[in-house]
Amino acid sequence: MDTQFHPFAESHRTAVIDIINHYAIHSFATFMENPIPYEGFNTLLDSAKTYPAFAVETAERGIIGMGMLRQYMPWPTFSHTAEISYFLHPDACGQGIGSALLEHLLTAAKEKGITNIVAKISSENQASVRFHQRHNFTHCGTIQAACKKQGRLLDIIWMQRLL
Repeated sequence: MDTQFHPFAESHRTAVIDIINHYAIHSFATFMENPIPYEGFNTLLDSAKTYPAFAVETAERGIIGMGMLRQYMPWPTFSHTAEISYFLHPDACGQGIGSALLEHLLTAAKEKGITNIVAKISSENQASVRFHQRHNFTHCGTIQAACKKQGRLLDIIWMQRLL
């Protein structure tokens, strides 16, 4: 499948928010419990001003996902560390697109001087934990009962990859 990565743009708003909202409503892959409004894309655009952020597109299906790095902590002493997030349309999972997106983000991170990538994962999202393990992320901590979604307390699993 011919996959392209485009820097976030206004034209990606609806597709990206729809994908994120799918996971907010139907899974534990995001910590949001309710759909976010389309205006929420503005926050992603703001993050994209200084960090890599991409929409994933195929000629056949259009926008099928998103991936981004964002500031881990607001102090300059953490400028080499970024937090990663990505979501693919459910129909695009398991086809190698997530792996390609991750590699694209890691390349962009290196170009920006980022040497440490952290991922914050719900304990209920074991598929994401396995994905990160396969891509050389290591477990670096768990915060127990840190989130309550759909009436359930969830642990937050932190994983990291040094570049």
